[in-house]
Amino acid sequence: MFKNKTISDQDALKIVKTVFELIGKSKSVDDIIKIPQDIIEYGSEIEKNKPNIRRYPRLRLRLSLDDIRALESQKVIDGNYCLKSELATGYLGNKQSMSPLEKLLYSILWKNSDLGKESHILNGIKELKQFDEAKTGKVFYNFGKYISGQLNCIIDQHTIRAYSVFLSDVQNDSKNNNIDISSARKVENLNNKKKLIESYKIQFEEWLSKNNINDDNKSEFCYEIDRLIFSIGKIIKIR
Repeated sequence: MFKNKTISDQDALKIVKTVFELIGKSKSVDDIIKIPQDIIEYGSEIEKNKPNIRRYPRLRLRLSLDDIRALESQKVIDGNYCLKSELATGYLGNKQSMSPLEKLLYSILWKNSDLGKESHILNGIKELKQFDEAKTGKVFYNFGKYISGQLNCIIDQHTIRAYSVFLSDVQNDSKNNNIDISSARKVENLNNKKKLIESYKIQFEEWLSKNNINDDNKSEFCYEIDRLIFSIGKIIKIR
């Protein structure tokens, strides 16, 4: 069985640099999908570690400011954009009974101790400036920007880890220093990685611009890049 701890720092760097270079040359969705075939030694592992499409089907829904206003009018969120605890009774703030789907999804949030995370997503949609200095919720905040259509890529510890390895090489080469890949491979908590996250967003947009992807294909192109970089970030992680 494949174990990512067997990947050396230099192999991890080689995988990341090769993938990033091939993304930069890709002109179509098919080009992105075929990239693992060019990473001969680790291609099958890259495919295996892509997000499972049954657990993570392509997300086509969008949440807008109008949707947030609707939540406010239903009185289900408070001033901090958290779901109100009254929802645990099975009723919305306007005394209307929750739908079976609403009850199910709220119960899952409750059971997983995830209540409160919705505030980061809604803050991302509203793009509140004061969140820039917050110490938590960076992933969910940027996910809010993604599902509202403000951001083309999904921010995740694995994608940022892969980008961190790539960036460490670029920065150290320019400074003629030794490359510290190991620390980059350990990136996990993103709450203090704002500059790294913002730099990755710029890199992602450069790919889209450089490859001249039209609007009809952009969504699928971005989706496949997300899945690919998630995978390589996962397999190079040092546990």
